[in-house]
This record gives sequence, structure tokens and C-alpha cells, in this order.
Amino acid sequence: MFALRSLSSYLFGHTSKDNIVELPSGQLYLVRPDSIKGYSELLFKDAAAYIRRTGQDFQYQLVIQRAYEEGEAELLEEEGGEDGAASGAGDRDEKVFLLDEELHFRVQAEQREDSVLAWRDLSGDEGDLFEFVCDPSTRAAAARNFGRVAAQCQYERKYRRSNLQAIDQDLSEFAFDHEPAIPEASPVSSPVGRSPAISPSPPITRSLNDLREPSDYDMARESESTATPPKAAAPTPTKAPASRRAPKSSEILVSEEAELHMFDFNSGTFVLQERDVQAIVMEVGSWKYWLQISGDDKQWLGQEVVSDINPVFNFEYLSFIFNHYTEDGSAYSWLLKFKDRETEERFQEALMQALWEHSNEAKWHKAVKDKDRDYVLDAFNDLVLQDRDDEREAQAAAEDEESEDEFEDAHGGQREEEYDEDEEEDEVDLGRDQDGNVNSQLAVGAKGDRSFVVRGDKIGVFKHTADNQLQFNTSINKISTPGGKLFAPKKIMLRAGDRDMVLQREGDPNNLYRMDLEYGKVVDEWKIHDNVPVNIFAPENKFAQTTDEQTFLGLSSNALFRIDPRLAGNKLVDSEMKQYTGKNDFSAAATTKQGYIAVASNKGDIRMFDRLGINAKTALPTLGDPIIGIDTSADGRWVLATTRTYLLLIDALQHDGKNEGKLGFEKSFGKDAKPLPRRLGLTPSHVAQFQHETKQPLSFTSARFNTGEGKDETTIISATGPFVVTWSMKKVLEGRRDPYSIKRYSEDVKADNFKFGSDKNIVVALPNEVDMVARRALQRPTRETGSHQISDHQDDTSNPSQTRSGSLIVYELNDDEILTIATSPTPDFAVLDAKWSPHPTAHGSELLAVATSTGSLAFYDLSTDQSSGTKGLVLRRSKQICEPSVLVLSLAWHPSRAKVVGVTLSDGRVCLCVCESEGGGLTWAEGSKVEVATVYEHSLEAWTLAFTTGSDDDGHMGILSGGDDVVLQLSTRDDTDATTPRWQDRRIHQAGVTAILPFGPGLVVTGSYDDRIRLISAPFTAGCRQVLAELDLGGGVWRLALLSGLANSEDGSSTGTISSGKIRSLLILASCMHAGTRIVKLSRGEQDENDWTFEVLARFEEHKSMNYGSDVQPGEGKVKTIVSTSFYDKLLCLWRFDVGGQ
Repeated sequence: MFALRSLSSYLFGHTSKDNIVELPSGQLYLVRPDSIKGYSELLFKDAAAYIRRTGQDFQYQLVIQRAYEEGEAELLEEEGGEDGAASGAGDRDEKVFLLDEELHFRVQAEQREDSVLAWRDLSGDEGDLFEFVCDPSTRAAAARNFGRVAAQCQYERKYRRSNLQAIDQDLSEFAFDHEPAIPEASPVSSPVGRSPAISPSPPITRSLNDLREPSDYDMARESESTATPPKAAAPTPTKAPASRRAPKSSEILVSEEAELHMFDFNSGTFVLQERDVQAIVMEVGSWKYWLQISGDDKQWLGQEVVSDINPVFNFEYLSFIFNHYTEDGSAYSWLLKFKDRETEERFQEALMQALWEHSNEAKWHKAVKDKDRDYVLDAFNDLVLQDRDDEREAQAAAEDEESEDEFEDAHGGQREEEYDEDEEEDEVDLGRDQDGNVNSQLAVGAKGDRSFVVRGDKIGVFKHTADNQLQFNTSINKISTPGGKLFAPKKIMLRAGDRDMVLQREGDPNNLYRMDLEYGKVVDEWKIHDNVPVNIFAPENKFAQTTDEQTFLGLSSNALFRIDPRLAGNKLVDSEMKQYTGKNDFSAAATTKQGYIAVASNKGDIRMFDRLGINAKTALPTLGDPIIGIDTSADGRWVLATTRTYLLLIDALQHDGKNEGKLGFEKSFGKDAKPLPRRLGLTPSHVAQFQHETKQPLSFTSARFNTGEGKDETTIISATGPFVVTWSMKKVLEGRRDPYSIKRYSEDVKADNFKFGSDKNIVVALPNEVDMVARRALQRPTRETGSHQISDHQDDTSNPSQTRSGSLIVYELNDDEILTIATSPTPDFAVLDAKWSPHPTAHGSELLAVATSTGSLAFYDLSTDQSSGTKGLVLRRSKQICEPSVLVLSLAWHPSRAKVVGVTLSDGRVCLCVCESEGGGLTWAEGSKVEVATVYEHSLEAWTLAFTTGSDDDGHMGILSGGDDVVLQLSTRDDTDATTPRWQDRRIHQAGVTAILPFGPGLVVTGSYDDRIRLISAPFTAGCRQVLAELDLGGGVWRLALLSGLANSEDGSSTGTISSGKIRSLLILASCMHAGTRIVKLSRGEQDENDWTFEVLARFEEHKSMNYGSDVQPGEGKVKTIVSTSFYDKLLCLWRFDVGGQ
């Protein structure tokens, strides 16, 4: 033991060393034992393995660096391609993994065999491993020593203390001896050549999959190792392509000044190109339009105005983001930043006019009514849906914020189709048909747990197993008409309890065919009508597939009708047909549980019917793009339309007017009350990333809701190219910046849908494979690209800062009047939180702490101007506490220690800032020393923190924090500034933890994105947490503030404070985002002291946007004055509430 501790002291005790242990030579493989994508792939032919310190206490990295032979790196850069500079050098030359127990890091070191390091690929399928196979010259003892150091690093990370306190038994926790044997990295069957399907993901893919890698700020690169470090190439910034020459203009629609930024693939930021450019939209003839952006001495880009530019307008940031395509098909993402809202609105209307006229070949001002223009314009704004009050939607589970325990198991790999071994060879498909057929369509069963995949003139049948895998069941071969003509089904639909399938044959629009799935053959041919073709067919209602319903809907290009196979002769029901005289060009249809009908067209418009044979109750205008698919929620509340480059989510419920509470299927919307469409798409930067990598344009498959009787619609699924994308309904409706998740496959996705009755498992058909995947396997894109991070450093991608700005406004309350007395602009940062200190004496004045968007804290004194007598804010000092690219999301003053401020950061860190004033001076004075220490790291954004009202048995303060990773955690910090993690809870909350209000020994009230306020018994000891009360408040609970409290004194009489006795009740002010503000009463039962209840006493719902901030004016009176604010509408409201008698 002494020898081992001495070794540990040597390795961990010299902070000047960057790499603390290394294996200088080996090969890195990615091994996929269960995947069709290939068993094993050699990533680095010659590499070195290190364990490296970071800039944070108790955090270490496993680093695999590629080594080049002389001249090899330069040759690869010249060649380009996947290994070239375009792919980014970072992932090509070095792979970095945070040493955490989740990796299940293991070492296999035997004297007569090559030593192997193995760890999980957390972004891959279940069972996938990275393996570092050491050079034969590496001694087994060196590999075992590397493993011991890795265990010591994991011990420090988990327990936040030095490994010197650990014994062998403690480190055995990180041996993972229960894992299966490490598979061989390079079997004979391993593929020889590289292909895009199995190549290591470049930085683009890593950003899409949100692989959280440390920044340069956290990593030192120097090494005192005797081994020669591998050569690493610096990433090359994305360069702007050459501009195309603008065609001759016939009319200028708009010309505005703006800043120009371009998305850099390596840094993941928009980099400033020029501060003053002219953005011009012009007509060039034949319904074509052109966007030209010019600088003082340079033409930056010219682009035809088409839907592929994916325009997104964000009025919060005064930005317009779009895609630009060069003549060779390469995609780039650009951002224009305007000086004010009016400028952006003028540019938006002109660009949308150009898009609309190009798509419709008609003049915007003549064809589009004034009342419809806002509908078109709003669809392309980066906005949130308003006025959502449906309880079912408020309770919908957030997509990737759910606890993993709630997910159903699903096989992570892919399965090739198999066929009966006894069949003749020409009828057996072993992965690829000799005639080139691939999978084309998918139908998911509702009754028999089967999925059906069309492949040429065959249908593969797959069983859904109890553990949510796909198991090949049988194949139906040589599909033919009753007359014996072979055909490949063009469209399919399950019906009659999944016993039948309706088929359509290419080139035969007037007939449909019924296949009896129990016999596996086509048994009926139905003549629909001599003169009316069937272009589309859909079920009678949403769940008709589960019943014996015989009829279903049919559509031609301009008619809707019912089809009844029981009729003699033609099957079209003449009395239930609605035919239009115009060329409507219908393209898709869907039905609700009640049988309401939504119909879309290639013109881009949408109609809503309550039944067949009559005019539509609601007709929504076209946005200009053809609609290729449509779906509805079971209750008819939501309509989901798919175009090639984006989705539209439409709220069909009427919220005001004479038809309030009715759906657009039942009653028409008012003339000026068209529903606000929500455009769902990928961020332009992600579109550019996709096309940069796949070299193919965006093309969504028909999007669908998850569906099942009695199931709420919580998730949307679609796919484009090799990417499956899901959107969380909850996040979409809350206006979240990261509403979608992504999974990449090796080939293009041909069809996709949810397993019936589940929003957790997805069935995916690839050209030659069929897969069922758990939705948790989809990863969130990075927030930097998702939230349009902007770098203000021209031609410099090494410093990804941003250009947010804000202001601090001081108001004075005078009875019912709010007077603005001072405004302090903050041009260099946005304000994300602000708190007055409860310790003015220690500071010498009223002191305001401000959390900024540039990684700093700013402190302002509230002072009085001697000449005018007016009050205002004066900056006392600013302290940089983290990288400028990291946001300080929240702050909290310690309730009794004036020198301590806690903060939470957008990279997940929770930190304490401690000010050490010199000579007994004022705290937080300019020049005073400030120490910053990390208390805890959430895996996603750390939204909030609070200090406990009491301390543990040793008198140590407690720090509670909550994050977007669904974690509520408690840590303590002692007098020596050592931090001890006490517990982390991942089970209580169903979404991110956003608000924490401690109010008594071991009691805390929390708020969450899952819309619920909870009272939790959360003592310092682990394993004792319990939810004592909870209530759904109808919106994400962003902040909580104490309004008043009552306690019982020792003699049982009522007191007016919560600190003088046992707490009896509390009044809490809750900021509930889209739901407005709530005043909630928390009461304790008289008989059982653990019997608590929440009750909503008042609602304030005047805000038309997100209510993030609310507070109460201090004072002892019964009538409380409350100020609440909202985000997008920039509204500040003053209102009062009488707490007397509550």
C-alpha cells in the first residue's frame, strides 16, 4: 500500500505536469460487436494514450492523440476529403474523453498478450467500445498502472476529494469486473476500406450529437513526457466561397444595411465578416428573385431566393439566418444582424414576398389578402406559440429530460432483413436484392405488434418483441394482382385490426387491392371509379386501423370521397363526395379520432373538414411550399404539415371570439383570427452542417406524431437523408431553443414512425435494414449552434464570444405609479440575473449583483446624485469568473456571509465566488481578491442554486443546485473550503430543475420545466429524500419567491415569521413562463406534520409572453405589491395581493 500511495503522490502531486501518465504507442479502434455498420474500425493507426489534467479540480481527461509519419499530416491536408482539413483537425488528430465512471474504463493486461484499454462509446449503440491496443513493446505492468491511475481519477471526480484518502477497496468500484470480456479489436471480418457509413464523425457530427468536449480554456497542451508528442494540426477557419455575379435586376424589393456573419464549422460560431454590408433583394424576371450582399469593396455572396435557403428571422437578436449554396452544391450558413426591428421587418416582408411569388408565380400584394400576410410572415419567425392553456399539453413529458428509467429498452443496433432459409435462392433477400430493390415504405401495426416493410414486390414482416427489439417473422414474396400480375406497391395502409392491407399499384390510379395478411396474398381488386383516380387514401378516423371499420377516405387532385369496399361495382360513395372545380392539387390527408379531416395540397394550403361532402370549415393560406405529408393529434388540437425543408405545427383550437373553445374543424376561425403557425425546422447552421457532410439537400419524410389510444402526443418524428429527427412538443410550445434531437444512420432513412402506443421507441427503415431504436439514443444538438452564437471577432474563430447587450433600469414605485428614474445600458453584455445584497452594511451601500452573458459578475452601487438628488446605479467592479463564451445563468447571495456569492453557468458548473477584502475594508470593493471554486458540474446547463437555511451537523453550509440534466444536488463546503457532494437526485423531477426555495431544516420547494411545484424533504443525509406535496401550475416553474409565512410559536399562537417556530404555512410567488404568475399557498396539516398541500390562491395572466421574473416589494403590510415581467412582449406589470386571512 505504501508503494502505491507513493506512486499516486508522484503522479498527482506535481501540478506542473500536464499529462500525468501515458502509453506512448498503440492503435485506436472503434468496435461495434452488435452493429451491421461493421464490427471493427481502425481510427488511428499510430497513437499515444494520455491521462491529462484539466483546469478544474478533480477533473481529468483520457486523451488519444494520433501520431503522423513525417510529411503525412501535410499530405492529408492537401488531399482534403474526409481526412482533410474540411473535416476539422481536432477530431482527426485527437479524441478526448472526460474520465467518468460512465465510461466503464477497463484494462486487459496479460504478460503474453497485447494490453488493451477499453471504454464505452457513449454516443454509439449499446455495446460499442473504443479500444486502445497497446504496442507489443508495452509492458503489461505499464498498462495496469495506467488503469490504476484512471481509477484514481474517477474516484476524485465522483467524491470530489484526493485519491490519497482511497484504499484498494475504494478503487475496486471502478474496475468494472462484471462487464463482458473485451472483444477482439480487429477480427478477420473487419472491413478493410473506409466508407462514409462507418468513418469517424468529424467535428460537424460531434456538434450535432452534443458530444461535450472540454474547451481550450480547460486543457493545457504542454507535456514534459519523454515521449515525442503526436503532431496536431490547427483547425482551418471556414472561408467564404467566391460570390456569384448578380443577374440584371428588373426591380429592387428592398435594400438594407446590416452586419454580416458566417458560420464557422470548426468553432461552431457565427464569425463577423464585415460590419456594414448592403443586403438587397431584387426581382430578375420569370418569377425569379435574387439576394445580393455587398460590402464596401467586396461582393460577399449572391443567391437565388428559393425555399432551400431556410430563412429564420429572430427579432430578439435582430438577426436573419439563412443558407447559401454554391454552384457545386456546397452549403454555408450566414447571419445578417440589423440595427433595429423596423429594418428587419422591412427586409423580412420583401424576402418573404420574393419567396412566395417564386413558389406561386403570382403577385404577393394582389393574391395574398392583408389578413393572411401576417400568417405567412409569422411562420418564419423564431417565435413561441401563445395562449397555451390545455392541461394535457401542460403535462406532456419533455423529450430528452425524462429519467432513463422511464424509457423502454430497445436494441441499439441495426438488423438486416432475413428471409426463410427453405425458399429458393431467387426469392431470398440476404440484404440487397439482385435487381436493386431497397426498402421503400413502412407500416407499423397497432394490434399485432408487427411492422411491415415494402421492398420491391416483397413485404418483410417484423415482430416487436417484449424487450422492444425487432425480430424477423416472415416475408411475403411476389406480390401480384388476383390476375397474377406482379407489382411493387406504391402506397400501403393497414386496416381491419391489422388483418388487411390496402395496396396501390403504380400506373393504376383507379384501382386498389386488398391483401389478407393472414394468408399473405392479394385477394381482392377494388374498382374505385372509372373517371376519378385515387391519389391518396387515409383511414376513416385516427384509430380505424384497430377496429373492423370497412370504409376509408380517398382523394384525387381536386376531390374528397368515401370508399366502401362492400358496395357492388364502383366503391366510391357518390353521396359523400366533395369535388372542386379548380386545380387544388391535393397531396396529403389525415383524420382525427372523431373523424375530422385535414387535407393539404401541393400549393401549400390546408383545409379542415368536419365531414365529407361539404366545404371546409377552415382554409389556411399557403406559405408557398408544397406540403408532402400531414398528420393530426387524436383530439384535433394540433395539425402537423410537412414540406421538403420544414414542418408546420398549427394550433386548431380557437382561443377567443364567438367560437372560443371550438376546433377549426368544427367552426371557422374569425376573419382576423387565423391560428399562428409554428415553423419547425433545423437551424440553418445545422442544415449547412448536414449538407457539408452528406452533400445532399434537405428533404424531410412525412412527419408524424406519436400515437396510441389514450396517449397524448408528446413527440414529432421525421427524417432527412441519414438523420432521424424528433421534436419535443413540450419544448416547441415553450419556445425552447433546443426542441429537437438527432440520430445519424449509415444510409438514408426511407421511412420512420413511432411504435404504436409509445413515444419512446421508433421504427426506422433504411435501404437494406430495419431498426427499432429508443428515443433516448437521439442526441441534442449543441446549444451554441442552436442558439445562433455570434462571434464578434472578425476572421478570428479562436475566440467564440458574442454580442448580446442589455440594460439595467431603476424604477420608483409611487402608489400606483411606476417612475423610471435611471437607465444604465450594458452594451457589452446581456443581463441574465440580478439580486440585491441582503448585507448593505458590509458593502457600505445597497449593492446589486448582476449575472452577465460574458462570463462575469458586475456589482453596482445604488447611489444618489448630490446635485439632482436622483438615484442611479454606479458600477463598482466587474469580475470575470469563467470564459467569455459561457453565460452566467443565475446568482445567489449567501444569507449570512456577505463575501459569498454563488453562480450557475451555461456549461453546467456551479461555482462559489468568495471576496477577501483587505484590512477590514468593504466587501466586493474594486481591487479586492476574489476566489472562484467549482462546487458541482451538471451535465447540461445549471439553471439555479440556493443556500440551505441550516447547516449539517458539523456546521458546514449547504449548496443546492438544479440543472437541465434533471438533477437536484446538495453539496457542503467546510471552513477549509473543501467541498463534499452529499447527494444527487435524478428521479424526482421529470424535466430540468429551474427554481429552488429552501425554507426550513431539510425542506425545500422546487420548480421545474415539467410545470410542477414540489415540496421535498431533503436532509443532508443521503437516501432520505421524499416528495411531500406537488402541484401542476400549468407552465414551467422558472422562479420562486417567498411572499409571506406563518409559524406556530411554542405556546401554539400564531407568529408572523417562519424562523421563530414550526412552519405552518407559506405563500409563494411563482413565475410560470407561458402560464403567467401564480400565488401558491403551502400548508401543513394539523394532525400529521408531514401532511402538506399546495393550493393556487391567485393567477396573474396579463402577460402575453414568457413570465421569467417576478418579485414582491419588501414590507410588513398585509397588502403586497408585486412586479412581474415577461420576455418577448417586454411587459412590466404592477399588481397587488392581500395576504390577510391567508
